[in-house]
Amino acid sequence: MGFLLELLGLGISFLGVTYYVLGNIDPVRSFYFTAAILFIGWLVTIALNERHKPKFYQKKLKYIASPFIKAWLIYFILTTLLILIFNLNTWYIAYVTISVFSLAEIVLIILLKYIKRNNSGEEDVSVSKFKQNNLNIRKIGLPIITYLVNEEQMISEDLFEKLYENVKSTRDQKSKVLIFDSKLTDDKSDFIHLKTLVNNLKEINSTFKKLHHQITNGGYLTLKYYGLDELEASFKKLSAVKRFFRYVHFYIYQRAFPKIKGLSLIYKIFSGEKNKVISKAEVWGRLAYHGFDVISEERIDNQMTVLIAKKIKTVSDNPNPSHSPLIRLNRVGYRGKIIKVYKIRSMYPYSEFLQQKVYELNKLSNTGKFNEDFRITKYGKIFRKYWIDELPQFFDWLRGEIKLVGIRAMSQQFFNLYSKEYKELYKQVKPGIFSPIFDETNDSFEKIENIEQKYLESYLKQPIATDFKYIKIVLNHILKGVRSK
Repeated sequence: MGFLLELLGLGISFLGVTYYVLGNIDPVRSFYFTAAILFIGWLVTIALNERHKPKFYQKKLKYIASPFIKAWLIYFILTTLLILIFNLNTWYIAYVTISVFSLAEIVLIILLKYIKRNNSGEEDVSVSKFKQNNLNIRKIGLPIITYLVNEEQMISEDLFEKLYENVKSTRDQKSKVLIFDSKLTDDKSDFIHLKTLVNNLKEINSTFKKLHHQITNGGYLTLKYYGLDELEASFKKLSAVKRFFRYVHFYIYQRAFPKIKGLSLIYKIFSGEKNKVISKAEVWGRLAYHGFDVISEERIDNQMTVLIAKKIKTVSDNPNPSHSPLIRLNRVGYRGKIIKVYKIRSMYPYSEFLQQKVYELNKLSNTGKFNEDFRITKYGKIFRKYWIDELPQFFDWLRGEIKLVGIRAMSQQFFNLYSKEYKELYKQVKPGIFSPIFDETNDSFEKIENIEQKYLESYLKQPIATDFKYIKIVLNHILKGVRSK
């Protein structure tokens, strides 16, 4: 409905009520305070559930009105608390204003729904937001890898063999090799080795973008990085006291500061953009974000990791890859609409770009999650066990994008794993915070799909009874920490 339209409606409602009570619109001093309370309460509801952005794409009046009803309840409760705290004797003005304002919103919602009923067509979820297109891959010659192993000695014999398996062309084909530092050239190269350690790059994304531009389609990149596991392993060699202070410095300064706005600037100034803490998942994720697919990697002397990646896609134009503690992810919602879902980040940064890769490597467990998912952080496992990472999704529930119980809102890649019949059912029901999947005897993706489809079919027949049935199961398993399995 629009921020200004909402504010105008609240102002007119307040002036109308005061005029009716006083016979004029010249409010006494105490009415100014009442107006302030109403304004604060309204701002809180706007911030919590974005009531100024109606979900007309959901078509059903109960779905469109749901965020407003939740907002009104919050509005009444908050106003009541402020009235009690400040002992406001003009409480009736506040309550009548909210009632008039809410009634006017109901009428306006119905009118707008009638006007927009033919202008909210279903989205095609096969057309992804920020989709990365596959490139036309050219063949790369074999002399390139022979040069790198024999003359530069940049990769081990094991990695050489894995790279050899990926190169499918004749031995006499010529290929260009470049040892990359920071400057671009006009000529593209088939194979680039990044000399600088990834941890010491001033701008990792900027460098990877340059590399994507410099490498030919289907070309290869080798790089080195000092991983998070290697760094934490080095702490064990320290004494107990030194280890304690090293962990404090590590978690607060090296890991928290770079990911929080404002503090990240302090980190950049004092660190000189060197010795960044970076995990395997973040390196792989940043590469995937820039169109590279990791072929293989190998740890050298249990310290440095050498990685080989291939340029296969375009660079993502997603402006907000996950990096901060609180993230918003693109998910497939009701009627195929791409929605934003809030979560506390339980994975390493840029992990969302590795879904397809992790699925190819490890498939799914019997609980519908990826097997041995290296993207999950240590604290993330604790968050997931007790559903802490899902708490911000209550904001999505207040906004009317999801409901409490239901199939989890899926990424587009994950959604595409399901059958056409399942997808049609999924798009008829809002996704939920708490999933009905808790059967640990599942041994295949097909069984998981059958359980979810059974829930969807049951919900479409008996929505209230079905959700009451599953909410009991969900609460029982949350207390047991089943999700962690």
